[in-house]
Amino acid sequence: MKLGDHLILTRGFTSTQRQRFDTSELIKLARGVYIDRHTYWDLKHWDQYKLRCLALGIEGRVLVGKAAATLWGFPTTYLKHADIPIIGTGKKRPGIVKKRIPTDDLRIIDVDGYDVFVTSAALTIIDIARWNSLGEAVRAGDWAVVYNKTTKAELTDALEARHVTKGIDRARTAVRLINHLSESPRESDVKVNLFLNGFEPPYQQAVIRDSEGVEFARVDFFYPEKSIVIEYDGQAKTKGHDGIKAVNNERTRERRLISEGLLPIRVDNNSWQRKLYLKELERYWNDDRKPFPRVQWSAPGRAWEL
Repeated sequence: MKLGDHLILTRGFTSTQRQRFDTSELIKLARGVYIDRHTYWDLKHWDQYKLRCLALGIEGRVLVGKAAATLWGFPTTYLKHADIPIIGTGKKRPGIVKKRIPTDDLRIIDVDGYDVFVTSAALTIIDIARWNSLGEAVRAGDWAVVYNKTTKAELTDALEARHVTKGIDRARTAVRLINHLSESPRESDVKVNLFLNGFEPPYQQAVIRDSEGVEFARVDFFYPEKSIVIEYDGQAKTKGHDGIKAVNNERTRERRLISEGLLPIRVDNNSWQRKLYLKELERYWNDDRKPFPRVQWSAPGRAWEL
């Protein structure tokens, strides 16, 4: 069942139907859009946010920023009861932030069977960078590029469209960091933290070969000049019935990396929360570490533009 299937619309009701419409057990999400209150409060807060966004889209509002990102399906974070940004002016409405921005690059997208207006994927990412944070924009932008929702060229055009607006410098930085190489939102987050902490751009998705030229690993981030590898340990790697096998395979792979002279730095939930991986990297950065042999690795590119 889609989230949108929970919505109750009064659009098309006759005057008699409207008079008899009982809202005592309903929550009004937007004009003419309701939901059963028990169903709504049983939902996770990010699903509640999506339904609030969708309801405003059904009402006819143009969604922007995080609201547009939500309906595009971008991976972004939400605060409970967060306001929803839309294009508009005039009287304030609870739970809504009205933005004065041009309406010359909008899209109609299908969300759970409803057509709604949103800013283009590229402009949505630029606006998130301007209004929210660099990290939010990069995780959304990486996902959007990987899943062909936008391109670097479109992001560059979107920068030009917003070039005189507040926060545009942060948006330019976001475009520098966005690429097609991050395979999860957390990889995007790690990349942003490396950048913000002053480290050089590592290579992403580097293929590692042993001394005989046999490929045995692909790593998330790689500093060949320091022979340092950084990898994010997602829960998906060790989930399910094959979890123990996956853990053993990871250990074997790590031992092979070490035997070839590489230093693996792992980012798990604990390391992420306490920023331990950054402290480890800083500690090892100035060690007298030898570069990894050039014939033993290859990579499609660096994590961000120099």
